[in-house]
Amino acid sequence: MNTDFRVTVSMPTHPKTQKLMRTLGDRSFFSLIQLWAWVAQNRPDGELVNMAVDDIEIAADWHGDEGQFVGTLVALRFMEDK
Repeated sequence: MNTDFRVTVSMPTHPKTQKLMRTLGDRSFFSLIQLWAWVAQNRPDGELVNMAVDDIEIAADWHGDEGQFVGTLVALRFMEDK
């Protein structure tokens, strides 16, 4: 299990991150980091196969409408929809 993961210092100002926060609010940035931390601990290969959208959003501690966070991550290409 991973005990850390790295995020570039330019992440908060990256255009994709800015679009995420404009679309879903500032808290979406925390949810993205929370999701990456969960993935690092539980799915270190990065594959979220067999996870429902709701389960991914629970891992991300997303509090908005169901499907909105994952849908936006896919649209912005933070995630791939396989």
